[in-house]
Amino acid sequence: MLVVKIEVEEMPHYVGQSLAQLGAAYSGSAVKKGFNEYGLDWLGVSGWGFNAVRAYVKLTISGMDAVARGGKEISAIMEYAFRPSKPSNERVESEWVYTKAGLFKKEVSGIRWKNGPLANKLNNEPTLQQILLLMKDILDKVYVVEGEVRFRFNTLVERKGMLSTKRLLYCLLPSRELFEAAEITCKSL
Repeated sequence: MLVVKIEVEEMPHYVGQSLAQLGAAYSGSAVKKGFNEYGLDWLGVSGWGFNAVRAYVKLTISGMDAVARGGKEISAIMEYAFRPSKPSNERVESEWVYTKAGLFKKEVSGIRWKNGPLANKLNNEPTLQQILLLMKDILDKVYVVEGEVRFRFNTLVERKGMLSTKRLLYCLLPSRELFEAAEITCKSL
């Protein structure tokens, strides 16, 4: 995944361009604004195993604390949510599997899904495992909840200056790997 440093308000434009480059014919470009949340609201997508995608960034608890204290770097979460073509009420969550690599060091060796019958299906998808391992350095977790498949990434928001209200975001643009992982997960529902 490509990371670009942009102003928070530019996120919908960059994500929309990236979706177009991936061949996702999308409709609409509604901007999502909420409490400590900003991004791109649901966009219709065709040609994939899901029919809509949403991208947004929100502050974490420590990020809100950093804002209150006047910090320059603010920790945030960036999520991509995909709405499967076939609605589902399944709930499942991923967790990283670690192996020891020395006395005090651990390395990510895989991903395991937990909570529900869908977990067995996803644990037996070797292609999905390989794709998610490629994103292990930036991906926090993947989960299915409320009829959506969500990919959570840790990122940062920076203040442009002490007196400025502008904020810079380390935006993770969607990649073909992200779309393929979402498609495999959505088709498993």
